[in-house]
Parts: sequence; C-alpha cells; structure tokens
Amino acid sequence: MTGPIGHLQTIEAPAGEASPRNPDARPWTTVWILTLLYAIAYFDKRLITLLIDPIRETIGATDLQMSLLSGAAFVSFYVIFSFPIGWAVDRMQRRNIIFWGVASWSVFAALGGLARSFWQLLGSRFGVGAGEAALMPAAHSMIADLFPRDKLSRALGIFTLGAFIGSALSFAIGGTMLSHFKRGDGIDLPLIGSMLPWQAVLLLASLPGIPLALLIFAVREPRRGHANMQHRSSAGAATYLRRHAGFYALHFIGFSTLAIMTAGVSSWLPTHIMRTYGEPVGRVGMLLATFQLTVGPLGMLLVARTVDRMFRAGQRDIHMMFYVWGVLVLAAAGILIGLAPNAIIAYVGIVIYDSLHGGFLPVAGAILQLTTPSQYRGQATAIFFVFYNVMGQALGPIAVAMSTDLLFGSDRMIGSAIALTCAVVGPITALLLLRSRRPLRAVLADAESVAAVVASPRDNH
Repeated sequence: MTGPIGHLQTIEAPAGEASPRNPDARPWTTVWILTLLYAIAYFDKRLITLLIDPIRETIGATDLQMSLLSGAAFVSFYVIFSFPIGWAVDRMQRRNIIFWGVASWSVFAALGGLARSFWQLLGSRFGVGAGEAALMPAAHSMIADLFPRDKLSRALGIFTLGAFIGSALSFAIGGTMLSHFKRGDGIDLPLIGSMLPWQAVLLLASLPGIPLALLIFAVREPRRGHANMQHRSSAGAATYLRRHAGFYALHFIGFSTLAIMTAGVSSWLPTHIMRTYGEPVGRVGMLLATFQLTVGPLGMLLVARTVDRMFRAGQRDIHMMFYVWGVLVLAAAGILIGLAPNAIIAYVGIVIYDSLHGGFLPVAGAILQLTTPSQYRGQATAIFFVFYNVMGQALGPIAVAMSTDLLFGSDRMIGSAIALTCAVVGPITALLLLRSRRPLRAVLADAESVAAVVASPRDNH
C-alpha cells in the first residue's frame, strides 16, 4: 500500500527508528535538538512579556505600543522573510537555514538590551522575527521526513515542548534576574557600562543562543521524501494549494484565529497577574514557569498522543475536530483567568488553559504535513506561519491592549480585556474548524495519490 506522505515509500519505520529513506538518521536525537532550539526561540520571544512594565516606565510607552513590541514588530519581519525561507527549505540544506536563523535572532534579541528608546527596541524585535522565520518551516519539514504519518503529531508534539520549556525558562530566569538586578539602582557591565535591570536581563539572557545554534550540526540532514526537482516548483505548490483552497483557508484562518486568543492571553498574563493581584515578579515568574514545565507539556503530549491514536483508528478529521471542542474549553479558561476575583482562582484558570493551549500547534502542523505532498511542505508551512503570526502573534496582543486602552480606558482593566478577547474569538474559531471536516477528507485523499505518483518506481531508480 502507499506509504506516508513524508517518506513516499511503502514501508513505515517503527517508532524511534530511522525511516527507510533515512537509514542513518537519528529521528529522536534530531527532534530533541530542534526542541532545544525552539526553546531558545520562545525564550527570546516571551522574555519581553515579563519586562513590559519596567520597559514601559523607562521609555514612556503605552500598552498599545508595548503590544507592538511583543507582537507586531516580531511578526512584520517574520512575514517578510517567511516566503523566501519557505522556498529555500524545499531546495537547500535545512540545517544551514536553521543555524543562521538561530544565530541571527539571538544576536538581535541581545541587542534589545542596548536599546535606549522605543524605536531602537522596535528594531531589535524586527531582527528577532526575521531570524525565527527560519526555524518552523525547516524543522517541520525535517521531522516529517523522519517519522511515519501516524506518529507525526507525537513527534511534532515533542518539538513543541520547546515552547513550554522556553516560556518557563523566560519566566523563571527573567524573573529571578530582574528581582536580583532591582536590588541596586543600575548594573555596570564590562565594555558596556551602566544598564537598567531590564536591559541587563535582555542582553545577558539572550547571548547563549549564539553558540547553541551549532548543535544543529550534530545531526544529519534527512533525505527528502520527494525524488527530483521537477516536483518542487513554486507553481506546482500554488496549483496544489489552489485546488484545495477550501481546506487550506479554513486550516490557516481557523488555527490562526485560535492563536489570537492564545497569544493575547500569553502576552499579557504576567502583567495581568502582577497588576491586578499585586503579585511580585519573582513569584509570578516561578509559578508560571512551574505550570509551563509540568501541566503544559503533559497536556500537550496527551493531546498529541490522543489525536495520533484516533487518526490511526480511522477518524481522519480528528486533527480539526479535537480543537472544535478544545478551543471552547480554552476560551472558558481565559475568561476565568481574566475575571477571577483573586490570584488563586486565576492560577486555577491558568492550569486549565496550559493543559490545552500547547497542543494545538503540533496538531495543526501534523495535519498540514499529512495533507501536503512532501515537495510542497516548506512553502505550505511558511504560508501557514505567516497567517499564524499575522493574525495570532500580532493581533492577539494588540486586541487585548486596544480593549484596555480604548474600550475600558484603564490599564487596570487588563483582565477584562483578556476575558473579552476569549469570549469573542473562541466560538468563531470553533465554527471555522468545524467547517473544515469535508474538505479535509478530500485533500487527504489527493495528497496520498500525489505521493504515490512521486514515489513511482521510475523515480526511485
């Protein structure tokens, strides 16, 4: 029978073993190294959310301007670089693309610590976004070439652990460093001079990513599932995506709308807990880190394993249907976080929220790899992450900030803004994902037929 899309062979590899097309590969070693690099990405992206109020006081920014730093600034250059990087992922060594991406975003993140104004910090976030545009298309493409289709959600789930690890470390390390540096009026560093506490945190916490980028060369470049260059054209990818525009539109927009809610909550969660309930930064950092390292990964892996098992059992629309209901639970948890009368109840909401929100990205990534022939995956993944970042990572923080500044007119109402965002976005997302069931079945069948043609005997000689 026809093999998985990612391998284009008739034999599937057992869990934890190299695929037939990659007999010398080390699938799980590759995944864990990519997970570590993803953790660095999330660390650099989330660290600034813990520093919002100190930065705001220094540069005199509004909540809306701070939302641009944590969202839109990152996303704008991410989008600009996504399309050429997606094209390159389908043609060039993915290890090299990842190395240069990690090294460059780490440099720009560290440069944020030298910023003295809003515009300088904005430039730093532009660079972080440009660098991080390299990781997701290349990593997803590599993982899809290493694992059979019924284990893909699990492998991408392990990769997505990097988001939890990176977020947790940003809260724990960032909170601890900020508390330590705040004991004095400033910090003097060799060759740099006097710095404010938040500047020292950004600079010192981001530098380790530069040498860690070299870890990607500890693994082999996986052999690709597609056999020759004629199947890799951008025109071919565009034709295939247009043929199934109904599914791809609902997938891209549905999961990106979900990201509006998750990015809005995640970006403002530390600030909400500190502003609303008067919790100290060190305590907030350690508690959020604990949840990120326990509840989040366990919930995400359970979601990925459940979806893989149900897909293997024949429920071919489970990747979309799981989050039809999951997003409604996430919305309820977000409303509880925003409107909780005290910090304890807010933390209960965070536990519920963390148990579900991390699973949607590996599930969304897995079904995208399953529905897209291998030769088009880099470009399709890049397009998805453009939607995901523009709609989710940019609009999510802005939606909460605009509600706080313009609708409620008080920065003390950030909890209400979080709750409103979840109440509006949750049902819309559920409807979009629900409508994708029928086109999903059609694109799965088409992708399998394309894979069978590309894997024909004449291509393998």
